[in-house]
Amino acid sequence: MKKRIRIGDSDRMGHSQSKQILAYNFNDLHRLDEMAKLSRDYDQLPKNAEIWVYGEKDLQGTKTPHFHLLINHGEIELEIKIEDILKMSIWRTKNNYPKSWGGLANVRDAVKQWLLKPYKKIPGIYNWKRVVEAWNDANSNNEVEDDFAMPNLSVKENINESIEELD
Repeated sequence: MKKRIRIGDSDRMGHSQSKQILAYNFNDLHRLDEMAKLSRDYDQLPKNAEIWVYGEKDLQGTKTPHFHLLINHGEIELEIKIEDILKMSIWRTKNNYPKSWGGLANVRDAVKQWLLKPYKKIPGIYNWKRVVEAWNDANSNNEVEDDFAMPNLSVKENINESIEELD
């Protein structure tokens, strides 16, 4: 269904004036309740990087479980596979950016470190786990299990040691 957004203004006499600003297909847009920004400013990721998870309920169908990494205020957008999350495998990109970490190794490494740290808003949960939960919350028809994303460390008990090394 095509829908047009109009912004209504009133002139000095109170007469309504509408300005058409955008035409879009309503069903193709992500709604705010289908998005979760997981990183915060205090995480201090380089190049203004942000980590988002979206609900993927659009015309493209079921997608590979992934999170979005927006860099430089969205100039670069990489979609990173959740499977074996520390591999940081780029599934696809937007804005014609190459499917490569070239020039962005510092961002990739900082995100890996961030994934292994505790999520500051929920004690006892690591950021990688929160990414999985956000994906599952927004994509109930395409949920993933923890072991699908679990960082591939030689022994799971080494997570705490890895985090201490990163701090």
